[in-house]
Amino acid sequence: GFCDLYLDTFAYNAHSTAKDALWSGVPILALAGEVFASRVAPALVSLLLPGAPALARTPEEYEEIGVRLASNPRMLARLCEEVRQRRWASPVFDAVSWTVQWERALRMQTDLLLAGYLPPANMHVVAAFV
Repeated sequence: GFCDLYLDTFAYNAHSTAKDALWSGVPILALAGEVFASRVAPALVSLLLPGAPALARTPEEYEEIGVRLASNPRMLARLCEEVRQRRWASPVFDAVSWTVQWERALRMQTDLLLAGYLPPANMHVVAAFV
């Protein structure tokens, strides 16, 4: 392919681009931060590849993992193949479950409004696949 490893940016991670990369079979090297914008790509990678070797905890580890993967084509090829295989069963690409959860959240908000309550500022809907 044209790309063997997606080097995610920090502190604003990839969002839909991360899903595109993963769907294309390209693993993502990511570093998670503390806020939503810096946790999306790492969350997607974690759902697709639990225990993934491409999730760094520090900038130094990010560099170390990147060098290790870039200098080991076989390891990188295995990781690419694992991404391609796991995408079919991953909740990351399960549009049906996502839609069910989204509809559930909308119904909860509608029920609250019809009952005369304003929805909470931070409403949390627990997904079935989490």
